[in-house]
This record gives sequence, structure tokens and C-alpha cells, in this order.
Amino acid sequence: MEIPENPLIESLTPRAPETRGEGGKGGSAELNGSPSYDKADHRQTPLDEKGVSQSENKHTKLSQTISTFLHLSQGRIEELTSLLSELSGTPLTTEMTCLWLGLDSNSSEFPHDSHTKKLIGSLSKDPDDHPAGFIPIIERHNARLKRAYLLHEVTRFTIEQKWSEGVNLEDVGKFLHSWAPEPNRNKPMPRDMIQALLLIAPNSQAWTPRDLSNCIIWNTEATDSIDDMVRALGKLGTTESPLCKTS
Repeated sequence: MEIPENPLIESLTPRAPETRGEGGKGGSAELNGSPSYDKADHRQTPLDEKGVSQSENKHTKLSQTISTFLHLSQGRIEELTSLLSELSGTPLTTEMTCLWLGLDSNSSEFPHDSHTKKLIGSLSKDPDDHPAGFIPIIERHNARLKRAYLLHEVTRFTIEQKWSEGVNLEDVGKFLHSWAPEPNRNKPMPRDMIQALLLIAPNSQAWTPRDLSNCIIWNTEATDSIDDMVRALGKLGTTESPLCKTS
């Protein structure tokens, strides 16, 4: 994968590593069990007609997969940075992604429709890369985003109801504690961490349904249980402890 015309990112030009391990959310890899694949020198191996057809099919599949990702991510810089970090095997920052896209470093979204061809071209340009090996990784990011929006749809009404009932930030924090991945599940969070997860002011004690819904969208994993999430949210503001996520 090549990110051209950018000395800062060009020095971190992604190469498809032979194996990929586990990762976390945000700007790092968050997917498990990514396949390994052998490298081949396409520059020295001529393709016959069958090979050309297979190559075209792989390029079409890559185009469709990355287009789906850009649609699901809605142009969020953090989502694209997370994907690029995993594809490259190099931790990238949102600032690097913005620099490559020619955006202000404080941008949180980008007009993804206008950058689809550029991203696809970058993924398939470098002869040392194997674009077909990128597809399973992108598909897993897509699976996470699909699960996130599904969770949003089934929990939106409950969240709005709990907010109207006056559920406070402390109770929301208990839910987030129970939803945290291991080894942090049900462990004390650093000061202001709840506010950071909800993207509200550090000293704020107020929250809105949109704050919590967005937090769920951004932090959902593809294996999160919808039933567990619905039950946990239903216990907000009660004496019952929320259920832990099972992923």
C-alpha cells in the first residue's frame, strides 16, 4: 500500500505483513485472526488470460469492499486511521491521515466519496503488496461497523427513555465499566474517562442520548451480543448491575 506525495507518511509506506496479531480499538488494530499470505513478485510473473481475469476480480472485490467501508464509516477520520494502521502494520495517527487527505489536522470527517479512488489506488499500487490479502481485514472492519449500527438501532429508544427518566452520569459509567473489554472490565476507570468516552467536557455531569449512542457506535466490536447490550441498558438507573459484554 502506498500513500504518495507525503514525505511523513511515505516514510511509513505500508507493506502487507505476513501475519497480523490481535489489536485494540481506536487507531490500532482491533481484529483477531487475520490471515497470513505469501508474497509474490507480480512485476516478474506475466499473467495469462486466466490470471488477468482473477486479478480483475480481486480488484473489483477490493473496490467493493473499500467502498462499503467508506460508506459505513461515514468518512470518520478515526475509522480510516484504524484501518490504515492495521493494513500497514504501522501505528498511524489521525494527523497523518488528515495530512494525506489534504485536510486540516483537526478534521474529524472527510468527503469519502471523493477519496474512494485514491484509497483504492493506494492499496493496489505498490507491487510488493497483495491487495487480495487486504480484503479480509477490511471486511472485518465492515462487520464491526455493521454490528455497531445495528446496536444503535435497537438501543436508541432505550437510551432516550433512560435519559428522560433522569439516569445520571454515574449510572452511565457503571454501564461503561461493565462493557469495557478485558482486562479492564468492571475495573475503576481513570478520572474523567467516562467523559472522554462520551466526548463531553471533562468536568461535565450531564449527558445526552446522542453522547451514549455515539460511544456505542465507536466502541462496538463485531462479536458484541445485542441481547446483552439491550439487557444492560435496561438496567440503567436501577439497583441491578448491568451485564458484562460477552465478546
